[in-house]
Amino acid sequence: MFPAPRLALLHALAVASDPHLFHTTHWSIIRKAADHGSPESLHALETLCRAYWYPLYSYVRSTGIRHEDACDLTQDFFSRLLSNDRTLGSLAPENGRFRSFLLVAIRRLIASSWRRSYSQKRGGGTPAIVIDEADALARFDAGHHDGNSPEVVYDRNWAASVMDRALARLASHWHEKDKPLDLLRTYLTDARGTVPVADMAAQLGVSTASLKASIYRLRKLFADLLRDELAATVSDPSEIDSELRYLLTVLAEAG
Repeated sequence: MFPAPRLALLHALAVASDPHLFHTTHWSIIRKAADHGSPESLHALETLCRAYWYPLYSYVRSTGIRHEDACDLTQDFFSRLLSNDRTLGSLAPENGRFRSFLLVAIRRLIASSWRRSYSQKRGGGTPAIVIDEADALARFDAGHHDGNSPEVVYDRNWAASVMDRALARLASHWHEKDKPLDLLRTYLTDARGTVPVADMAAQLGVSTASLKASIYRLRKLFADLLRDELAATVSDPSEIDSELRYLLTVLAEAG
């Protein structure tokens, strides 16, 4: 994770990002997929499910449910989500933060008849999405949970997932070929990086001033993408800043 002082750099840039970046929310993706089932909406839903699958799986595992049952429960959860199963709660923007809605909804599923009824044979029905269950098991077992509550485990993996998605998008948005992202990534949340800026500039054959300007643009772009990711998880643009603060707090505490 990232130390708090370094995350402060990111926060300063993200809160100054374009307030009009708000786009399609996760609420609308799910509702459109459930209502229409078009290839485009189903693809968007699968992408969304993949983003939240591991954070929810890690929450279920942290409640004491074994790996196989946690995989089945998480798949069952997304199947219910797609079918707009009311036992999970109403899929309405007034529910607020998507992160919080998912947590409450999966608690409901765990507390329902699932524990009693899911002792049946595994593999019934069609899975919501195809997931590498062995990878999920290895990732969870390798995690440092330190006796944290299921809620803390969920929040940490949610925050990591948001950061990972923003980083993945950064690679496709960065176009300064003379300053490769792989080399500049070290300065993303740390002004010093692992290599002094002057040394990196010499290595790239550019001026220190030029490199510093590029680093600033890189950080700003990443902050915009991070804010964009969070914008899709809230029902009101005014909630983005508080969700950003929460994400950075979670990362700092995990760090």
